[in-house]
Amino acid sequence: LWMTGVDDMSRMVRKRIFQQNQYPLNTFFSEHFLWTTLVMPITEDIPPPQSRYFLSDPDLSAGPMESIPMLDDCVSPGRLAEAFGRTFKCDNAKGMQRFCKIQSAQESQAVFLRTYQRLEWVKKNRHALGLESEVVTPLKVARLDQPSQFIKRTGLAENEQDRLLAQTGKEARLAMLFSCPEDKPYEQYVYDVQDPQVAMEGLKKYASDYGRLWKYGLMGPAVINAYHDIDKNRRHTFLSIYIDSDSEGNIERWNGQATNYPNVGGSVGMRDQGDIRKPEEIEEGFDAFPKCTYDPLVNNKIRLNELGRTAQGLILLYARRFQGGFDCSSVASVQAVEQDIGSLLSKLFCHAAPLSEQACLKFMQEDGLLSQCAREVSYWTAKDVPYVHDLRRAVINRDVYPHLPAKMRGAVLTDNDQAFLTDKGFHDPTRDVGDECQLGVGSGRNPLIALHALITKMLCHTVVAMKVADTEGAATSPPKGGGDDWLAV
Repeated sequence: LWMTGVDDMSRMVRKRIFQQNQYPLNTFFSEHFLWTTLVMPITEDIPPPQSRYFLSDPDLSAGPMESIPMLDDCVSPGRLAEAFGRTFKCDNAKGMQRFCKIQSAQESQAVFLRTYQRLEWVKKNRHALGLESEVVTPLKVARLDQPSQFIKRTGLAENEQDRLLAQTGKEARLAMLFSCPEDKPYEQYVYDVQDPQVAMEGLKKYASDYGRLWKYGLMGPAVINAYHDIDKNRRHTFLSIYIDSDSEGNIERWNGQATNYPNVGGSVGMRDQGDIRKPEEIEEGFDAFPKCTYDPLVNNKIRLNELGRTAQGLILLYARRFQGGFDCSSVASVQAVEQDIGSLLSKLFCHAAPLSEQACLKFMQEDGLLSQCAREVSYWTAKDVPYVHDLRRAVINRDVYPHLPAKMRGAVLTDNDQAFLTDKGFHDPTRDVGDECQLGVGSGRNPLIALHALITKMLCHTVVAMKVADTEGAATSPPKGGGDDWLAV
């Protein structure tokens, strides 16, 4: 009751839990934030979706390779353009741009076919699900006998061809053909979109559609490829309490590898919809996430962690695209960032839970939490890295932290962290490339603690709203239309 209560006591409890009374770099890695104590109780309390799309996998065997049509018979001869990763632009026909994606060397035939079949499922059920994003049209699965000869047609330099072959392997592989309207540049990532309005449109479409899928118990394609520790190949975990850690830690190469090749475009919105999965298909690689189809608590952990990561990833992608205009000393600039963050997160959570956008904004704005989040994002992710000058002087930027005690001192960095603090930000020369930097000190906290508090608060409101709807029998019925033997409610 205190999460939604309007009485003074409820407000006081919420303020006490979510208030921002720390300077992030003055906190210890092993120091708990009070709001994280809410994570396990809400995990245990989340009700299952009452109206849900269940994805069932039909036969995922393609049969003998020789029975599958040759890719060369399906693709026009001539030069290919590498669009991204192992996906290539092929040709145009009747206002549609065709693409070809090759099975990776690490990908089983069954998983690759599942991706294609999920695309078919999304295409059939797009309107039933209410998706706003462009859904590509799956055309065919074909056989590629010689990936090296196919990749040569790109005209890429030899070292780039070798890089692609390392992904696909040199043996015979499967490939899928799909198409997208020419006026929807599927190959363009959101940070490459020049028109800011179109970039925001893409982020909002992804946010809304991920929320819609999540409501039905489905996980949309991961928004970013963030890693806690790239060397150990561990995926970044937003709700670190699930892995018995007190902190999510920093995000390495946040403006490079961690946010490269996201599943968000501009006018397209959500990309790679073939990667929509059930919770039990998520492979986190942690003991906290064993592959267990029937454990509801494990599924709840996966669902909440993925929703939290998606919220955080949306803001990091927003920051990567718009960081050149951030100015934490400008009230107007920070207010614009606050409006954008509020808009993106309210789109996500209002579709994930039975909440209105206005209610989501009200929850986020309470006690200035959204404003503090905008100030921190404007400061720690700005292109011109204003924190470098402040940290070298060990001062707290009062434009960003006006509410902290006047006598509170700035962080004094360790020798190791001082060595990493370059003019480009926290830069590790052994891993970072170009202007890439870490979001946080060497092995410390992510400094966007207001964002973490804000998202955790919205996860709580999401579960509370679902619980109320479940108790009152007010969960929405599944949408009409769409569906075949892949769709069951």
